[in-house]
Amino acid sequence: MRGRIVRYNEQKGYGFIRGEDGAERFFHISGVKSFESPSQGMIVEFMSSRNEKGLTATDIRIQVTKDRPAFVVLGDTRIKLTNIKSYGMSFISAESQYEQAVKEFERKMEVEAVELERKLSNERHKSVLLQEARYNALLARQLAGDESASEDMLNFRKESADVMTKYANAIATKTPPISQNRIANFSLKKDYKEIKYLYITTYQGDNHTFYQNEVNFDIYEKCNELDDLLG
Repeated sequence: MRGRIVRYNEQKGYGFIRGEDGAERFFHISGVKSFESPSQGMIVEFMSSRNEKGLTATDIRIQVTKDRPAFVVLGDTRIKLTNIKSYGMSFISAESQYEQAVKEFERKMEVEAVELERKLSNERHKSVLLQEARYNALLARQLAGDESASEDMLNFRKESADVMTKYANAIATKTPPISQNRIANFSLKKDYKEIKYLYITTYQGDNHTFYQNEVNFDIYEKCNELDDLLG
């Protein structure tokens, strides 16, 4: 049977091989018949057996291809072939892209609404202090017998009521102004297209994603190349 070494402890001399049937089998270094030392990711041929603990692999022969490169190159990224745990093709649907864009737009609007409320609250606080100072000045004029102070006080009270109403309405709606450019930059649902990508995971825990619209190589060709190199 053919398979790949998925884990190997060099110090203890044992590991596991995943066969073509998807099952993992325990093996010991004593069962390796090749001169090459086993390492994680190597392709091997072996005999499958079973003992009281489960499936095992014996008579293990490491498959060495002299003309096979050690790395696969994907644009500016080089990945060692023996490190690759899994790979494949997938896609992000237009629907999910649009839904994500809507969520992001709504999140930004919520942030702007909170900022507007804070700004209005600060402005209202400053306005109250200014109004208090004006009121005290008008009151002092009235007490001093200034005849025009009474009319000024009436106008002041009307202006104060209008200002407070404006702040109260703005805070209640919590709706920040949206420029026409912001609206124009928000793409319509029909403008989103399906995005294909190639993914590669390694035994070291790295996750590589190559989106077709962001790379300068054909991801389908790279996937076929990996099939040839790792198949």
